[in-house]
Amino acid sequence: MKKFIAIFDCGIIELNLARSIVYFVVTKLQDITDKVIPFLDKSPIKGIKASDYADFKKVAELITKKDHLTEKGTNEIKRIKSNLNF
Repeated sequence: MKKFIAIFDCGIIELNLARSIVYFVVTKLQDITDKVIPFLDKSPIKGIKASDYADFKKVAELITKKDHLTEKGTNEIKRIKSNLNF
């Protein structure tokens, strides 16, 4: 997981000890749009997570265009989130 930080030059590692889960977390929108998304576009995700990634990109685009500041945009993000396969 620490290599993700080196590869993307961003993010942090979070631990959930209660569930034995490790997360790579990127919260800065510019890092997501400039580093994470281009990397994942070059290395396509396969299987059921591919549709989740497409939805993730759509939400990033909505936020980049500041659509999340409108009721319509917020509702669209909520709709997309409700369909994610966690």
